[in-house]
Amino acid sequence: MSIRNRRSFSVKESERRQDGSPMATATINVPSLELPENYVVVKDQDENEGMMEALVEAGIVRPTGLRVVVGYYSAPVAELLVAG
Repeated sequence: MSIRNRRSFSVKESERRQDGSPMATATINVPSLELPENYVVVKDQDENEGMMEALVEAGIVRPTGLRVVVGYYSAPVAELLVAG
């Protein structure tokens, strides 16, 4: 897992494909969105369906019940429980 700066960051799974790219991107970077310091927007649609549930079960995030519109869909907001 890698976490970028605290204002806008993304969490990526640490496993890599053969070409070196991450297996999945767990969060969405939305620079224009003002969130509390340890909150993230979870990428939980399309190929990432079930990501929120997996992150909750792993103890990485806690659901907030909030959602934000990102492009064409509504994404869940979660509190990040681990440090980068």
